[in-house]
Amino acid sequence: MNLRFIQPHPNLHRSHFLQVSLLAMAVTGVINDAGAVNLDFGNPDIQSRLDTTVRYNLGIRGEGTDSRLKLGPSGTADHNNNSVALGNNRFKSGDVILNRLDVLSEFDFVVHDRYGFRVSAAAWYDPTYGGGVDDSTSDEFLSKQFFKNGKYSDYTRNYTTGPYAEILDGFVFGTWDIGQATTSLKFGRHNIYWGNSLFPQSKQASIAYSQAALDLQKAAFSPGLEAKELFLPQNQFTGTMQLNPEFSLAWQYSLEWRRDRYPEGGTFFEYAAPAFYGADGPAIGQTKNKPGSGDHDWGVMAKWQPDFMDGGNMSLVYREFYEKTPNPFAVADNGLLDRVYNPKKNQLIGFAMEKNIESINFGLEATYRRNAQLYTTVTGRLAEVAPGVIAGFDSQDAPRGNVYGLVLNAVKLLPETSFWDAGEVAAELAFQHLDKVTYDPAFGVTAGGVFTPMGGNNFPLEGSNSPLCADRSGVPGSGSKTYGCATRNSTVFSTNFTPRWLQVFPGVDLSSPVFVSYGVQGNAATGGLVGAEGQVTYSVGIQADIYQTHTVKLAWNDSWSPNHTTHPETGGEGMTGAGTWWQNDHGWLSLSLKTAF
Repeated sequence: MNLRFIQPHPNLHRSHFLQVSLLAMAVTGVINDAGAVNLDFGNPDIQSRLDTTVRYNLGIRGEGTDSRLKLGPSGTADHNNNSVALGNNRFKSGDVILNRLDVLSEFDFVVHDRYGFRVSAAAWYDPTYGGGVDDSTSDEFLSKQFFKNGKYSDYTRNYTTGPYAEILDGFVFGTWDIGQATTSLKFGRHNIYWGNSLFPQSKQASIAYSQAALDLQKAAFSPGLEAKELFLPQNQFTGTMQLNPEFSLAWQYSLEWRRDRYPEGGTFFEYAAPAFYGADGPAIGQTKNKPGSGDHDWGVMAKWQPDFMDGGNMSLVYREFYEKTPNPFAVADNGLLDRVYNPKKNQLIGFAMEKNIESINFGLEATYRRNAQLYTTVTGRLAEVAPGVIAGFDSQDAPRGNVYGLVLNAVKLLPETSFWDAGEVAAELAFQHLDKVTYDPAFGVTAGGVFTPMGGNNFPLEGSNSPLCADRSGVPGSGSKTYGCATRNSTVFSTNFTPRWLQVFPGVDLSSPVFVSYGVQGNAATGGLVGAEGQVTYSVGIQADIYQTHTVKLAWNDSWSPNHTTHPETGGEGMTGAGTWWQNDHGWLSLSLKTAF
């Protein structure tokens, strides 16, 4: 495999080629001098600590672009694939897709073990995309549709390339004893996580769904990130009250709404070029229904830890919240792509239970969620079928419905065997059931400002007559799960298995982390891109932990989703399918270096 660094501008080629070794050397230099920083204020009642994590990631594409998604002067063979081809065609097998340095710093200040504040910040830099969008179409017409002047927006450059930095946590906290009760409060930007779900693939069925915005952009571009970096802190007031040894109450009231971040268009991990927040070209319209400063998420949780559960606990949860991801393909009457958020608050009722049995920690969550945004591929206008006659749906809002969720998981520490010294295994099953559809835009035609229903609705439910659930024939309702149609029931299984070998070398522990997620049955009614039936996502690696401070990890990462070949009238072959079918050719090798001091 030939290692090749992409650089559209020849005059910068030499310096860009050297960037990977310079960044790696920077991390290596830090590793040699690692050590925790405890700040001494000369007062034993004050504890203060500054922790910094430095992480370098190198990613190399290991598969070539699927021939069905190749870009030519006029775009892809099937023009329906144009929006998912820019980032894919930018890299060949052997190209560097990541060359990223991340820094995370955290400062804690505590007085009397009860009061204090916490501030954290993150910074990053990756020169891989420094040259801008790479578009091989004639006059770069494709990128110029989605990006102003065919260039990455400031948003995409900030969060993909950098150098850029942001404040994460910034809050004060305190603990007080009031009678027999102990109350702990936090105010400012921070995160909380209720329930016991383990994997992002289970989020649609979990209690913590949309409790905080997720930084899926960083999760894709920075393997090995700390779990706390996955969540984007929001300004909020939260607290817990321990009433007695068995009962406690917790609450959340947000003062800020933040949206999920996703890999942006024109990058290797893109969902689609015009999707989300980086696209700013002439084809992009407005953002609608975005929650404002007066819109607040809130929730309460009551937890019971009775003696008969021997350390286990049960919780009841009620939450009201606005979802953090829009429908990015809401086509306006003028043909522009708007981003439209769910205008209705979700209302979630949840039950959680956790219990250790025979050294295995079992967890359970059951939820019922009202006003959930249901999966769809496009809303609003579809096409002008005759002069002044528009075919499409009678709203840009996505369909909504009520869903049940069930999450079951187990975590176990591995005992010493002849195959490994230690380790851990975690497994989780997430199930979702669509109770009912409460809102579903109708399909029809608009002429002279009058909408006439033609039969069928927006929600692409398998077995319905929705025009969005169709196979290659295009006949409404002819599609199936493998064409991305949603189902009433869906199940996804995820597991992480990590055997460990201790002190293989002096101060060095080895491990082999293996992660697999598989769509067992159905396509989730609320999210057709994750856990679709037959979709598999996996990562297999080898990791060295050096003096429990430095980490070196090498991993292969890949995914596959059901797909079909299309035969457009223009000739050639295109592609469609379920899940993230356009990323089936995205297998890549990652090397991570991480240290903390």
